[in-house]
Amino acid sequence: MDENNTEREIQDQLANWAGRIRDIAMDICAQALGQRVTLKEKYILGMLQRQAGVLRSVQTNLATESHVNQTATFILLRCLLDDFITLLYYQSREWQESDIIKHTATAYDKRLKMVKNSKDINVKYFEGTAPGLPTEEYYKQELQDFYDNPANDIYFKNVARREWKSFIATTNIITQLPINGISRANAHSLTLWQLYSTYVHYSSVTQQLENSNTGSRKIELLQLQEALSYVYKTLMLASHVLGRYGIRHEFRDTTDVYAEIFEGYNDEVNPDAE
Repeated sequence: MDENNTEREIQDQLANWAGRIRDIAMDICAQALGQRVTLKEKYILGMLQRQAGVLRSVQTNLATESHVNQTATFILLRCLLDDFITLLYYQSREWQESDIIKHTATAYDKRLKMVKNSKDINVKYFEGTAPGLPTEEYYKQELQDFYDNPANDIYFKNVARREWKSFIATTNIITQLPINGISRANAHSLTLWQLYSTYVHYSSVTQQLENSNTGSRKIELLQLQEALSYVYKTLMLASHVLGRYGIRHEFRDTTDVYAEIFEGYNDEVNPDAE
């Protein structure tokens, strides 16, 4: 991307890329419709659907908001980079189903804890009568329904004691990757993920960056090309493993956004991907 372009020109190009990458994700999901899927395939297809949905919001924000109102873009791309870093970890470990099970277990654990926290708020502040918040009875039923389903036993280290399996934290994934060309080509994705995390957690940093007059915002916008290159790689990895799982589809980049978005960036991600 030409660094001499204006912020608006840069955003328009980024929005165009986001939309075209989104089309690839949607196309893969459409091709998978009607095919038999198990936990593994549902997990990957769900990730692709999320990528497509979030990319629509990224595209809209870049196209319609000024360069000083891009906090939402950075936060959304942080979510997408989380998916990429996770898939990179799976790939480094030969796509072990146990890793997907651990990741899913962490999601269920957090969901049930969220229900419990909401129930506790209802009891503490509203005597258990607030509409829209779970009651003690609802929470107990949710737990019981989950525990009673034998298909959910795979999410526990110890079923009798209800000890959850857990997935590695995103911040620790890069340190777990082997030292090879793929890791070197993608390790900087964690730095971007950490940068965009500041927009999620720290409003003072957001205010400082959004109101900077030093030209840092233009640099951040230019750096979004790298972020989108990792999003593209997410689709490459997802497509690759879906093929391994037997989901019939083609990776169709009909507008060749690949050639544009990887200009100046390393596209190495998977030795078996075509």
